[in-house]
Amino acid sequence: MATTKLILNGTFFWAKVFDFNREMTDHLGDLIKSKPVDMVSDEDAGRYEIEIRLNKDEAGKIARAGARQKPKMDKETGFPKEFDEGYAYRFTRFHVVPKAKPAGGQPEIVFRDGTKFDPELHGLVGNGTTGSLEIRVDKFMINVQGRQEQGARSVLQKIIIDNLVEYWPEKSDGEEYDEVIGGEGDTPEAAPKAETPSPADLPDTPDTAPAQPAPGLDDDSIPF
Repeated sequence: MATTKLILNGTFFWAKVFDFNREMTDHLGDLIKSKPVDMVSDEDAGRYEIEIRLNKDEAGKIARAGARQKPKMDKETGFPKEFDEGYAYRFTRFHVVPKAKPAGGQPEIVFRDGTKFDPELHGLVGNGTTGSLEIRVDKFMINVQGRQEQGARSVLQKIIIDNLVEYWPEKSDGEEYDEVIGGEGDTPEAAPKAETPSPADLPDTPDTAPAQPAPGLDDDSIPF
């Protein structure tokens, strides 16, 4: 199996990247296969996820690395949905992967200078935060109806923050702030605006993808 480290620079949205706020709904993944659903505890369930919006050059890195991520699509036009910050891609990491424990757990979250992110000091990662994602892309051969084809999976490894937009959910009920808060539904005006390419300019994505996701890991489709 070949492994590539992919670094993407962009703007973060909808980050659920801590143990206490990880995504729990309909994301049990391989846990359902490894033991009965009624035995899956809250301690094992869930996954970490983050959306990153990328300009044309950054989005091109995804296909070149052999990853299978597709941008969020516009349901009305059928084309990739355009945002002020670019095109939106979602990356995930399971909380627990029974068959490959090193692949799970909370991703590393740091500032650019190496300082560890502390939710008690810094709040949560709000919409409009800018920085980089480190993604591990695993490429491998799989058997599809008797044919050997190349598959790939992408795993969120590390989040590096350049400019943080703090989000304090416990203060979101009518309390005033001195700073901009990047909570749900709020895209701060200070967020950098990237040049958005036309759908035709987006890089091609390899057509060959695994028929089923690799055990214990996400198939990286975007369900919204």
